[in-house]
Amino acid sequence: MKPQPSNNDEAAILRSARHDLNLFAPLYERYVDRIYAYCLRRVNSASDAEDLTSLIFTRAMNGIHDYRGGSVAAWLFRIAHNTVVNHYRDKKPQLPLPDDVDEAFESNLIDDLLSAEEQRTAIRLVSTLPPESQNLIWLRVNGLNSSEIGEVVGKSAGAVRTELYRLFKNLRAQFVRELER
Repeated sequence: MKPQPSNNDEAAILRSARHDLNLFAPLYERYVDRIYAYCLRRVNSASDAEDLTSLIFTRAMNGIHDYRGGSVAAWLFRIAHNTVVNHYRDKKPQLPLPDDVDEAFESNLIDDLLSAEEQRTAIRLVSTLPPESQNLIWLRVNGLNSSEIGEVVGKSAGAVRTELYRLFKNLRAQFVRELER
């Protein structure tokens, strides 16, 4: 496995790719699977996720001159977020809940999900969240930190950390109440 570029290296690669789009390839290779997984979780359709992933990287390469520094991951996921939002705006469907929603819970909650019934309960609880909260979960699952998520959704890192903390705390409490019934 070849070493992955650091965040500083990624920014340098992106700046170089402004002059030669062939230099964008390492960034594409590093992020394509994560962007696809994000899209798949948001749209719950493999073909739509493939189309959106292609569109996202096309937009990234076309808008490479708009990159102003900072996290390349956050820049790409902001493009992904906006592309998915536009996809829903155009289609206006309900936000679907993926079958693998258990990945969205933090590790200590995942450890509590032992049975299929508990997993169904967790899926149902997450499905009750507003789309914005579900989006925070998908971004977190895709490895973005609070600062990067903040860049994507237009909030401070502290606000994202607080919102995720409250979100998971409430989900845990609801989950326990459901299991006690």
